[in-house]
Amino acid sequence: MTKKTESRRLQQFYSSYGSTFHEEFRRLKSSLEFASELHQHKSFAVVSARNGEGKSTIVRHLALTMAKEGKRVLIIDANFQEPVMHQHFTCDTGAGLSHVLLGQKRTSECLHETQFTGLSILPCGVMSSAVDPAVYLDAFRRMLKEVERQFDYVLIETESILEGRSSQAAAGLCGGTVIVARRNRTKAADLKDTKISLEGRGTNIIGVILNRKQYTFKQFFIRNTTKK
Repeated sequence: MTKKTESRRLQQFYSSYGSTFHEEFRRLKSSLEFASELHQHKSFAVVSARNGEGKSTIVRHLALTMAKEGKRVLIIDANFQEPVMHQHFTCDTGAGLSHVLLGQKRTSECLHETQFTGLSILPCGVMSSAVDPAVYLDAFRRMLKEVERQFDYVLIETESILEGRSSQAAAGLCGGTVIVARRNRTKAADLKDTKISLEGRGTNIIGVILNRKQYTFKQFFIRNTTKK
């Protein structure tokens, strides 16, 4: 899919308020808002066991749904394996998260407004391969606190949990974490290992999204997995 095609699809989604597709994301948004109000969370990591399970698409459409309803939303692309967020929005591929973590840029210098009102993005940055958030935890924590003061919601796409270097550390710093699983692709053993790995870091897992069909997401659910 070309950048122009994806941009057009996002614009169509943003404009399709009230459609069945949009209503699914409104329900997901409501679940996250409830978690946010209950525990004062503003940042949410969206993770998956392995690549290709749909977390990037979930982040984009969820962020658009929030922005459409008047929220100030920031997407942080912390997927250092496959950074793609800058390709889907009108965003420069230059300075980004990697520069902030390395101390080369201030966070404010790397934030980019998108073509959608209320939605901004902090891209990975061109030096992403040189950065491991697990090593720069203090810098990541400071950056997160800073943007939480500026935005209503911060959505962070990480690397896959079982294939990445930094996803567990990044997720552990967020207020809550949502796991994306894809029907007929995500193995139960991988999902279990992902949950165990995150809980080992003290991560607050607030739910699981089951993505039943790639890109359309006509049916999915969010299930609370937090220990009572």
